[in-house]
Amino acid sequence: MLNFYVLTLFPEIIYGGLNHSILKRAVDKNLIRINCVNIRDFSKDKNKRVDDYTYGGGCGMLMQAQPVYDAFKSVKKNCPVIFLTPHGKIFNQKLARKFAVENDLILLCGHYEGIDQRVIDEIVTDEISIGDYILTGGELPAMILIDSISRLIPNVLGKNESCEYESFENNLLEYPQYTRPEVFHGKHVPKILLSGNHSAIKNWRQRQSFITTWMKRPDLLKKMEENKMNAIFSRRSIRKYKNESVTDEQLELLLRAAMAAPSAMNSQCWEFVVVRDKNHLSELATLNPYHQMLKDAALAIIVCADLNKILANEYWIQNCSAATQNILTQANEMGLGAVWLGVAPYEDKMQRISDNLNLPENIKPLNVISIGVPDEFKNANDNFDTKKIHYEKF
Repeated sequence: MLNFYVLTLFPEIIYGGLNHSILKRAVDKNLIRINCVNIRDFSKDKNKRVDDYTYGGGCGMLMQAQPVYDAFKSVKKNCPVIFLTPHGKIFNQKLARKFAVENDLILLCGHYEGIDQRVIDEIVTDEISIGDYILTGGELPAMILIDSISRLIPNVLGKNESCEYESFENNLLEYPQYTRPEVFHGKHVPKILLSGNHSAIKNWRQRQSFITTWMKRPDLLKKMEENKMNAIFSRRSIRKYKNESVTDEQLELLLRAAMAAPSAMNSQCWEFVVVRDKNHLSELATLNPYHQMLKDAALAIIVCADLNKILANEYWIQNCSAATQNILTQANEMGLGAVWLGVAPYEDKMQRISDNLNLPENIKPLNVISIGVPDEFKNANDNFDTKKIHYEKF
């Protein structure tokens, strides 16, 4: 369950706006919890005043640091503190996914001319904006974040796929959708959607999604290219996972990415064994003391090589390593967590994996990739070091 703690002067706005439809059902099912903390309750002024004039002059009143700080301390949670402000990063689907892995979130709503900078510096971890315009307070942005993040919590929507193919997933707008009647004002539902051919329908939707984005939001296509590089630079090894599944569609994308890797003499010698059964994952974890995260993973992909297909025998490790890197990068771009676990070139480790998976003699395992929905977030590392670069000669 994800707990939202909203620090606000107007709890009734939050409760009134979110006590309906999907979010109300999510609260009733204990999938999320919305807790409002009235900042005014922590004022030490006899009239419960929480604002004062700004030093240096200027129009409007500023929220004081003390009531905000004491309201924050009352929550007693070690979690992200999000201040809704025009100064912040523009909120998007990637940020929604980042925050959705948390157990607790504190949302700080400003009002009047803002909040004393000193308390912002002391308690805020993230500053978030919903757009380049001004509102009277942070309550509406807080509600937008709660709605967007909650949709990513398992079972809040009817199906996991409900949010996977919505607009802004993978930086594409959603494809056109149709329902009954089949003909409306002389306009027919596209025949492909009535065909029952699920593969053809999936391909049609992908094309329509791209076309819609190109026509209406071409800027998103540019972001898609930027995100491909970001997926490389922001990738981290993730070893903690939520008890959530990876969909068949996500798995297919991971394996497609793997098979798009380069290989020596185009041998494409790789083979992949997918393990999803929880008992089998736990069994794999016992084969190596450093593979314990497999117990909590949604699945594992064992990257192997078929020695009979190798045209340049000594390059099978490089071929499978390229496929491994593609899987790790694609997982990060999709919001999944992954880490590769070494097997080759150690013969004892390779034999244990081979025995467990009943691999033929010609199939050699390189590594095990543990994959799941992340239950931890790591900031990107900048490992660029000019000292490691040598020109012409070492």
